[in-house]
Amino acid sequence: MKSYGLLNSSSGCWIHVIMEMATIDRTKRRRNSEIKKLLKENFGSLFGENEKAGVQMKELISYIEEKNITSMPALKLQRLMHMYDVNNDGLISYKEFVNLMLAERDRFDLEKLTGFERFILEFTATTLPHHKQKEYIEHYTCKPPPLFMIVVSLVEVACFVYYVVVLNSKGCVVDATNGVSLWSPMIYNPHRRYEAWRFLTYVVIHVGYIHLIVNLVFQLFLGIPLEMVHGWWRILLIYGCGSITGSLAHSVADSHSYLAGASGGAYAIASAHIANVIMNWQEMQVDWLKAKPIRFLLSAPVRLAFILLIGGTDTGVAIYNKYMSSSMDHANVGIAAHLGGMATGLLLGIPVLKNIDKKPWETVLFYISLIIYIIMVAFAVIWNAVWPATGQPMHFPKADWTSLVNSTLIPHQCAVPHA
Repeated sequence: MKSYGLLNSSSGCWIHVIMEMATIDRTKRRRNSEIKKLLKENFGSLFGENEKAGVQMKELISYIEEKNITSMPALKLQRLMHMYDVNNDGLISYKEFVNLMLAERDRFDLEKLTGFERFILEFTATTLPHHKQKEYIEHYTCKPPPLFMIVVSLVEVACFVYYVVVLNSKGCVVDATNGVSLWSPMIYNPHRRYEAWRFLTYVVIHVGYIHLIVNLVFQLFLGIPLEMVHGWWRILLIYGCGSITGSLAHSVADSHSYLAGASGGAYAIASAHIANVIMNWQEMQVDWLKAKPIRFLLSAPVRLAFILLIGGTDTGVAIYNKYMSSSMDHANVGIAAHLGGMATGLLLGIPVLKNIDKKPWETVLFYISLIIYIIMVAFAVIWNAVWPATGQPMHFPKADWTSLVNSTLIPHQCAVPHA
Protein backbone atom coordinates (compact mmCIF):
# COMPACT_ATOMS: atom_id res chain seq x y z
CA MET A 1 0.00 0.00 0.00
CA LYS A 2 2.84 2.36 0.78
CA SER A 3 4.35 1.71 -2.62
CA TYR A 4 1.07 2.60 -4.31
CA GLY A 5 0.90 5.79 -2.25
CA LEU A 6 4.38 6.80 -3.38
CA LEU A 7 3.57 6.04 -7.01
CA ASN A 8 0.35 8.01 -6.77
CA SER A 9 2.15 11.02 -5.28
CA SER A 10 4.84 10.88 -7.94
CA SER A 11 2.26 10.61 -10.71
CA GLY A 12 0.42 13.62 -9.33
CA CYS A 13 3.64 15.60 -9.36
CA TRP A 14 4.31 14.72 -13.00
CA ILE A 15 0.74 15.55 -13.99
CA HIS A 16 1.18 18.97 -12.36
CA VAL A 17 4.41 19.56 -14.30
CA ILE A 18 2.79 18.50 -17.60
CA MET A 19 -0.19 20.79 -16.97
CA GLU A 20 2.16 23.65 -16.18
CA MET A 21 4.13 23.09 -19.39
CA ALA A 22 0.87 22.96 -21.36
CA THR A 23 -0.17 26.29 -19.83
CA ILE A 24 3.13 27.87 -20.85
CA ASP A 25 2.75 26.44 -24.36
CA ARG A 26 -0.81 27.80 -24.67
CA THR A 27 0.36 31.23 -23.49
CA LYS A 28 3.16 31.22 -26.06
CA ARG A 29 0.78 30.20 -28.89
CA ARG A 30 -1.72 32.89 -27.88
CA ARG A 31 1.04 35.53 -27.82
CA ASN A 32 2.30 34.42 -31.25
CA SER A 33 -1.26 34.54 -32.60
CA GLU A 34 -1.65 38.13 -31.38
CA ILE A 35 1.65 39.13 -33.02
CA LYS A 36 0.63 37.53 -36.32
CA LYS A 37 -2.66 39.44 -36.25
CA LEU A 38 -0.81 42.70 -35.56
CA LEU A 39 1.64 42.06 -38.39
CA LYS A 40 -1.19 41.31 -40.81
CA GLU A 41 -2.90 44.60 -39.93
CA ASN A 42 0.29 46.66 -40.33
CA PHE A 43 2.19 44.88 -43.12
CA GLY A 44 -0.53 43.10 -45.08
CA SER A 45 -0.89 46.01 -47.49
CA LEU A 46 2.88 46.11 -48.14
CA PHE A 47 3.09 42.46 -49.22
CA GLY A 48 -0.34 42.40 -50.92
CA GLU A 49 -0.27 39.74 -53.62
CA ASN A 50 3.46 39.21 -53.12
CA GLU A 51 3.15 37.22 -49.90
CA LYS A 52 4.84 34.18 -51.43
CA ALA A 53 7.21 35.94 -53.81
CA GLY A 54 8.21 38.53 -51.24
CA VAL A 55 9.31 42.17 -51.31
CA GLN A 56 12.74 43.76 -51.61
CA MET A 57 14.66 44.00 -48.32
CA LYS A 58 15.32 47.70 -48.90
CA GLU A 59 11.62 48.43 -49.32
CA LEU A 60 10.74 46.41 -46.21
CA ILE A 61 13.42 48.17 -44.14
CA SER A 62 12.10 51.59 -45.21
CA TYR A 63 8.59 50.54 -44.24
CA ILE A 64 9.74 49.27 -40.82
CA GLU A 65 11.56 52.56 -40.17
CA GLU A 66 8.48 54.49 -41.26
CA LYS A 67 6.34 52.51 -38.77
CA ASN A 68 8.96 53.23 -36.07
CA ILE A 69 9.03 49.58 -35.02
CA THR A 70 12.69 49.69 -34.07
CA SER A 71 15.67 52.01 -33.88
CA MET A 72 17.94 49.21 -35.13
CA PRO A 73 20.37 50.53 -37.79
CA ALA A 74 19.37 49.66 -41.36
CA LEU A 75 22.58 47.69 -41.99
CA LYS A 76 22.03 45.56 -38.89
CA LEU A 77 18.39 45.03 -39.86
CA GLN A 78 19.46 43.95 -43.34
CA ARG A 79 21.93 41.39 -41.91
CA LEU A 80 19.13 40.06 -39.71
CA MET A 81 16.81 39.68 -42.73
CA HIS A 82 19.50 37.78 -44.64
CA MET A 83 19.45 35.18 -41.84
CA TYR A 84 15.74 34.53 -42.52
CA ASP A 85 15.91 34.70 -46.33
CA VAL A 86 15.66 30.93 -46.73
CA ASN A 87 16.11 30.77 -50.51
CA ASN A 88 18.70 33.60 -50.61
CA ASP A 89 16.88 35.47 -53.40
CA GLY A 90 17.15 38.91 -51.79
CA LEU A 91 13.41 38.98 -51.26
CA ILE A 92 11.56 38.50 -47.97
CA SER A 93 8.31 36.58 -48.26
CA TYR A 94 5.53 37.23 -45.79
CA LYS A 95 6.17 33.85 -44.13
CA GLU A 96 9.87 34.65 -43.72
CA PHE A 97 8.99 38.07 -42.31
CA VAL A 98 6.57 36.58 -39.75
CA ASN A 99 9.18 34.01 -38.69
CA LEU A 100 11.72 36.81 -38.26
CA MET A 101 9.38 38.95 -36.15
CA LEU A 102 8.31 36.04 -33.94
CA ALA A 103 11.85 34.81 -33.32
CA GLU A 104 13.46 38.24 -32.91
CA ARG A 105 10.64 40.07 -31.16
CA ASP A 106 12.69 40.67 -28.01
CA ARG A 107 15.57 42.07 -30.04
CA PHE A 108 13.26 44.60 -31.70
CA ASP A 109 11.89 45.63 -28.31
CA LEU A 110 15.34 45.97 -26.77
CA GLU A 111 16.63 48.06 -29.66
CA LYS A 112 14.34 50.86 -28.42
CA LEU A 113 16.02 51.04 -25.02
CA THR A 114 18.09 54.04 -24.01
CA GLY A 115 21.82 53.71 -23.40
CA PHE A 116 21.28 53.64 -19.62
CA GLU A 117 18.56 50.98 -19.93
CA ARG A 118 20.82 48.81 -22.08
CA PHE A 119 23.59 49.15 -19.49
CA ILE A 120 21.21 48.09 -16.70
CA LEU A 121 19.98 45.17 -18.78
CA GLU A 122 23.48 43.92 -19.58
CA PHE A 123 24.53 44.27 -15.93
CA THR A 124 21.56 42.29 -14.60
CA ALA A 125 21.39 39.73 -17.43
CA THR A 126 22.97 36.99 -15.31
CA THR A 127 20.24 37.25 -12.65
CA LEU A 128 17.09 37.65 -14.78
CA PRO A 129 15.19 35.14 -16.94
CA HIS A 130 15.28 36.35 -20.53
CA HIS A 131 11.52 36.84 -20.87
CA LYS A 132 11.44 39.03 -17.74
CA GLN A 133 14.16 41.45 -18.82
CA LYS A 134 11.93 43.91 -20.71
CA GLU A 135 9.41 44.07 -17.85
CA TYR A 136 12.23 44.66 -15.37
CA ILE A 137 13.65 47.53 -17.45
CA GLU A 138 10.24 49.18 -17.73
CA HIS A 139 9.81 49.23 -13.93
CA TYR A 140 13.41 49.80 -12.82
CA THR A 141 13.81 53.23 -11.20
CA CYS A 142 17.19 52.93 -9.47
CA LYS A 143 15.42 53.88 -6.22
CA PRO A 144 17.09 52.95 -4.01
CA PRO A 145 20.34 52.52 -5.98
CA PRO A 146 22.41 49.36 -5.37
CA LEU A 147 24.62 50.92 -2.71
CA PHE A 148 24.97 48.13 -0.14
CA MET A 149 27.79 46.22 -1.85
CA ILE A 150 29.50 49.49 -2.78
CA VAL A 151 29.35 50.83 0.80
CA VAL A 152 30.62 47.54 2.26
CA SER A 153 33.50 47.53 -0.22
CA LEU A 154 34.41 51.14 0.61
CA VAL A 155 34.44 50.31 4.34
CA GLU A 156 36.78 47.38 3.66
CA VAL A 157 39.10 49.61 1.62
CA ALA A 158 39.10 52.32 4.32
CA CYS A 159 39.96 49.76 7.05
CA PHE A 160 42.74 48.31 4.92
CA VAL A 161 44.29 51.74 4.32
CA TYR A 162 44.03 52.59 8.04
CA TYR A 163 45.81 49.41 9.11
CA VAL A 164 48.47 49.81 6.42
CA VAL A 165 49.38 53.13 8.06
CA VAL A 166 49.30 51.58 11.55
CA LEU A 167 51.39 48.55 10.53
CA ASN A 168 53.97 50.69 8.73
CA SER A 169 54.34 52.82 11.85
CA LYS A 170 55.12 49.60 13.78
CA GLY A 171 57.69 48.45 11.22
CA CYS A 172 55.49 45.72 9.72
CA VAL A 173 55.58 45.56 5.92
CA VAL A 174 52.32 45.31 3.98
CA ASP A 175 52.73 43.95 0.46
CA ALA A 176 50.78 41.84 -2.04
CA THR A 177 50.25 38.82 0.24
CA ASN A 178 51.43 39.86 3.73
CA GLY A 179 50.57 42.32 6.47
CA VAL A 180 47.70 42.24 8.95
CA SER A 181 47.00 43.68 12.39
CA LEU A 182 46.55 40.69 14.71
CA TRP A 183 45.87 43.06 17.62
CA SER A 184 42.92 44.67 15.81
CA PRO A 185 39.58 44.46 17.67
CA MET A 186 38.02 43.54 14.29
CA ILE A 187 39.92 40.37 13.33
CA TYR A 188 38.65 36.94 14.36
CA ASN A 189 40.90 35.95 17.28
CA PRO A 190 40.49 32.36 18.59
CA HIS A 191 41.65 33.52 22.04
CA ARG A 192 38.89 36.13 22.23
CA ARG A 193 35.81 34.30 20.93
CA TYR A 194 33.77 35.86 23.73
CA GLU A 195 34.00 39.12 21.77
CA ALA A 196 31.19 37.96 19.52
CA TRP A 197 31.36 40.88 17.07
CA ARG A 198 34.62 39.43 15.71
CA PHE A 199 32.62 36.67 13.98
CA LEU A 200 31.38 39.41 11.61
CA THR A 201 33.90 42.26 11.67
CA TYR A 202 36.80 40.10 10.46
CA VAL A 203 35.50 40.79 6.91
CA VAL A 204 36.99 44.31 6.95
CA ILE A 205 40.52 43.04 7.67
CA HIS A 206 42.64 41.74 4.77
CA VAL A 207 46.07 40.14 4.42
CA GLY A 208 47.86 42.08 1.70
CA TYR A 209 46.36 44.09 -1.13
CA ILE A 210 45.85 41.15 -3.52
CA HIS A 211 43.60 39.52 -0.92
CA LEU A 212 41.56 42.74 -0.74
CA ILE A 213 41.36 43.28 -4.52
CA VAL A 214 40.24 39.71 -5.28
CA ASN A 215 37.44 39.88 -2.70
CA LEU A 216 36.32 43.33 -3.91
CA VAL A 217 36.13 42.23 -7.56
CA PHE A 218 34.32 39.03 -6.59
CA GLN A 219 31.65 40.69 -4.44
CA LEU A 220 31.10 43.79 -6.59
CA PHE A 221 30.70 42.03 -9.94
CA LEU A 222 28.49 39.30 -8.49
CA GLY A 223 26.77 41.28 -5.73
CA ILE A 224 25.61 44.45 -7.51
CA PRO A 225 23.55 42.63 -10.22
CA LEU A 226 21.85 40.55 -7.51
CA GLU A 227 21.18 43.67 -5.45
CA MET A 228 19.65 45.49 -8.43
CA VAL A 229 17.16 42.67 -9.00
CA HIS A 230 16.48 41.38 -5.47
CA GLY A 231 16.95 44.49 -3.31
CA TRP A 232 19.62 45.63 -0.86
CA TRP A 233 18.17 44.04 2.29
CA ARG A 234 18.17 40.53 0.79
CA ILE A 235 21.81 40.88 -0.23
CA LEU A 236 22.66 42.34 3.19
CA LEU A 237 21.10 39.29 4.84
CA ILE A 238 22.94 36.82 2.61
CA TYR A 239 26.28 38.63 2.81
CA GLY A 240 26.09 39.16 6.58
CA CYS A 241 24.95 35.61 7.35
CA GLY A 242 27.55 34.21 4.95
CA SER A 243 30.28 36.11 6.77
CA ILE A 244 29.11 34.92 10.21
CA THR A 245 28.61 31.33 9.08
CA GLY A 246 32.05 31.39 7.45
CA SER A 247 33.76 32.37 10.71
CA LEU A 248 31.70 29.87 12.69
CA ALA A 249 32.74 27.11 10.29
CA HIS A 250 36.36 28.25 10.60
CA SER A 251 36.16 28.22 14.40
CA VAL A 252 34.98 24.60 14.34
CA ALA A 253 37.34 23.30 11.62
CA ASP A 254 40.47 25.34 12.41
CA SER A 255 40.00 26.26 16.06
CA HIS A 256 43.48 27.67 16.78
CA SER A 257 43.74 30.01 13.79
CA TYR A 258 43.00 33.69 13.29
CA LEU A 259 40.74 34.67 10.37
CA ALA A 260 40.59 37.74 8.12
CA GLY A 261 38.96 38.58 4.80
CA ALA A 262 35.57 38.96 3.13
CA SER A 263 35.51 35.64 1.27
CA GLY A 264 32.77 34.19 3.50
CA GLY A 265 30.38 36.94 2.38
CA ALA A 266 31.71 36.97 -1.20
CA TYR A 267 31.22 33.21 -1.57
CA ALA A 268 27.71 33.55 -0.14
CA ILE A 269 26.93 36.08 -2.91
CA ALA A 270 28.41 33.74 -5.54
CA SER A 271 26.41 30.70 -4.43
CA ALA A 272 23.28 32.87 -4.13
CA HIS A 273 23.46 33.00 -7.93
CA ILE A 274 23.05 29.20 -7.88
CA ALA A 275 20.01 29.56 -5.62
CA ASN A 276 18.61 32.17 -8.02
CA VAL A 277 19.02 29.77 -10.95
CA ILE A 278 17.44 26.86 -9.02
CA MET A 279 14.38 28.87 -7.98
CA ASN A 280 13.87 30.29 -11.48
CA TRP A 281 15.11 27.26 -13.42
CA GLN A 282 12.11 26.80 -15.70
CA GLU A 283 11.84 30.50 -16.53
CA MET A 284 15.57 30.68 -17.37
CA GLN A 285 15.64 27.81 -19.86
CA VAL A 286 12.72 28.59 -22.16
CA ASP A 287 13.80 27.51 -25.68
CA TRP A 288 17.45 27.72 -24.57
CA LEU A 289 18.69 25.14 -27.08
CA LYS A 290 16.96 26.92 -29.97
CA ALA A 291 17.99 30.42 -28.90
CA LYS A 292 20.67 32.78 -30.16
CA PRO A 293 24.15 32.54 -28.55
CA ILE A 294 23.54 35.29 -25.95
CA ARG A 295 20.28 33.76 -24.72
CA PHE A 296 21.92 30.32 -24.70
CA LEU A 297 24.81 31.61 -22.57
CA LEU A 298 22.38 33.24 -20.10
CA SER A 299 20.18 30.13 -19.81
CA ALA A 300 19.85 28.31 -16.49
CA PRO A 301 21.94 25.20 -17.38
CA VAL A 302 24.83 27.26 -18.76
CA ARG A 303 24.78 29.74 -15.84
CA LEU A 304 24.74 26.91 -13.31
CA ALA A 305 27.61 25.10 -15.04
CA PHE A 306 29.68 28.31 -15.21
CA ILE A 307 29.17 29.20 -11.53
CA LEU A 308 29.95 25.64 -10.41
CA LEU A 309 33.04 25.56 -12.62
CA ILE A 310 34.46 28.85 -11.29
CA GLY A 311 33.54 28.21 -7.65
CA GLY A 312 34.59 24.56 -7.75
CA THR A 313 37.92 25.35 -9.41
CA ASP A 314 38.75 28.12 -6.93
CA THR A 315 37.80 25.96 -3.94
CA GLY A 316 39.64 22.93 -5.31
CA VAL A 317 42.83 24.93 -5.89
CA ALA A 318 42.56 26.45 -2.40
CA ILE A 319 42.15 23.00 -0.79
CA TYR A 320 45.11 21.63 -2.77
CA ASN A 321 47.30 24.60 -1.82
CA LYS A 322 46.39 24.37 1.85
CA TYR A 323 46.95 20.65 2.32
CA MET A 324 49.37 19.67 -0.48
CA SER A 325 51.56 22.74 -0.99
CA SER A 326 54.72 23.32 1.06
CA SER A 327 54.27 27.12 0.93
CA MET A 328 53.24 28.71 4.23
CA ASP A 329 51.29 31.40 2.36
CA HIS A 330 49.04 28.72 0.86
CA ALA A 331 48.63 27.00 4.22
CA ASN A 332 47.07 30.20 5.56
CA VAL A 333 43.92 29.99 3.39
CA GLY A 334 40.74 29.67 5.51
CA ILE A 335 38.98 26.94 3.49
CA ALA A 336 36.21 26.40 6.07
CA ALA A 337 35.16 30.07 5.82
CA HIS A 338 34.85 29.70 2.03
CA LEU A 339 32.72 26.58 2.37
CA GLY A 340 30.58 28.10 5.15
CA GLY A 341 29.86 31.17 3.03
CA MET A 342 29.10 29.02 -0.01
CA ALA A 343 26.63 26.87 1.94
CA THR A 344 24.94 30.01 3.30
CA GLY A 345 24.39 31.57 -0.12
CA LEU A 346 22.84 28.38 -1.44
CA LEU A 347 20.71 27.47 1.58
CA LEU A 348 19.64 31.00 2.50
CA GLY A 349 19.37 32.25 -1.07
CA ILE A 350 16.52 29.85 -1.80
CA PRO A 351 14.15 31.28 0.87
CA VAL A 352 15.43 34.88 0.74
CA LEU A 353 15.79 35.79 -2.96
CA LYS A 354 12.78 36.67 -5.10
CA ASN A 355 11.03 33.79 -6.82
CA ILE A 356 9.46 34.82 -10.13
CA ASP A 357 6.93 32.00 -10.36
CA LYS A 358 6.59 30.02 -7.14
CA LYS A 359 5.82 26.34 -7.57
CA PRO A 360 4.70 23.77 -4.94
CA TRP A 361 8.03 21.89 -4.91
CA GLU A 362 9.88 25.18 -4.41
CA THR A 363 7.88 25.84 -1.24
CA VAL A 364 9.06 22.48 0.11
CA LEU A 365 12.64 23.32 -0.86
CA PHE A 366 12.22 26.70 0.85
CA TYR A 367 11.57 25.07 4.24
CA ILE A 368 14.12 22.27 3.80
CA SER A 369 16.98 24.66 2.99
CA LEU A 370 16.01 27.04 5.82
CA ILE A 371 15.89 24.19 8.37
CA ILE A 372 19.27 22.82 7.21
CA TYR A 373 20.83 26.27 7.51
CA ILE A 374 19.42 26.84 11.02
CA ILE A 375 20.68 23.41 12.15
CA MET A 376 24.12 24.10 10.69
CA VAL A 377 24.46 27.47 12.44
CA ALA A 378 23.00 26.15 15.71
CA PHE A 379 25.54 23.32 15.74
CA ALA A 380 28.47 25.72 15.25
CA VAL A 381 27.19 28.11 17.94
CA ILE A 382 26.65 25.27 20.46
CA TRP A 383 30.10 23.86 19.61
CA ASN A 384 31.67 27.24 20.39
CA ALA A 385 29.73 27.43 23.65
CA VAL A 386 30.41 23.97 25.09
CA TRP A 387 33.66 22.68 23.53
CA PRO A 388 36.60 22.89 25.97
CA ALA A 389 39.11 25.75 25.71
CA THR A 390 42.14 24.02 27.18
CA GLY A 391 44.68 24.92 24.52
CA GLN A 392 45.05 21.26 23.49
CA PRO A 393 45.28 20.54 19.71
CA MET A 394 41.73 19.19 19.50
CA HIS A 395 40.27 21.89 21.76
CA PHE A 396 39.86 25.65 21.53
CA PRO A 397 42.83 27.76 22.69
CA LYS A 398 42.69 29.32 26.14
CA ALA A 399 40.72 32.54 26.41
CA ASP A 400 42.65 35.80 26.62
CA TRP A 401 40.91 38.04 29.16
CA THR A 402 43.60 40.73 29.22
CA SER A 403 43.38 44.00 27.32
CA LEU A 404 44.64 44.00 23.75
CA VAL A 405 47.49 46.32 24.70
CA ASN A 406 48.80 44.01 27.43
CA SER A 407 48.05 40.69 25.78
CA THR A 408 50.93 38.21 25.58
CA LEU A 409 48.98 35.70 23.47
CA ILE A 410 48.86 37.80 20.29
CA PRO A 411 51.80 36.86 18.03
CA HIS A 412 53.84 39.54 16.28
CA GLN A 413 54.14 37.96 12.83
CA CYS A 414 52.34 39.53 9.88
CA ALA A 415 50.62 36.42 8.50
CA VAL A 416 47.22 34.98 9.35
CA PRO A 417 44.74 32.55 7.75
CA HIS A 418 42.57 34.53 5.36
CA ALA A 419 39.26 33.89 3.71
